[in-house]
Amino acid sequence: MPRIQTFVTEEVDQKIRSRIERKRMEGASEKEANTSNETADLIVLGLRVKELQESKQEDGFSELAFYKAIFEAVIKTKVATEKILGIASLLNEVQGKDSFKWSNMAEEIRLVSDEEISKLFPMPDEGDDEE
Repeated sequence: MPRIQTFVTEEVDQKIRSRIERKRMEGASEKEANTSNETADLIVLGLRVKELQESKQEDGFSELAFYKAIFEAVIKTKVATEKILGIASLLNEVQGKDSFKWSNMAEEIRLVSDEEISKLFPMPDEGDDEE
C-alpha cells in the first residue's frame, strides 16, 4: 500500500484519537482500531463525498430546486387536506361528534405532529449552555 504523510491540526488529531479510543472501548483490537486505519477510512469517505458533490454539479442537480419541489408538494398536500377535513367535518354522519369537530381535529393533528417532530428534532434543554 502506498504511504501518505499528512499534517493535521491538534483538533483533528484529537478527534481521530477519540474515534480510535471509542472503537477500542467497543471491543476493537489495536490492530483494528489505530491511526493508520482510521485516517485511511476517513480519507476514503472524504473522497467519496467529494466525488458525489462533483457528480451532482456535473448532472445539473440543484438542491435548491429539489427542496423547492418538496416544499411545494407539502404545501399543496396541507391545503388539500385542510379542505377535505373541512368538508368531512360538515357531513351529517359526524355532526355532534366531538372527535370530528374541526377545532378538535386541528388540535389533535397539531399535538401529534409536534410529538413526532420532537422525536426527530429534540429541543435542547433550556439550561444547556451549548449555544
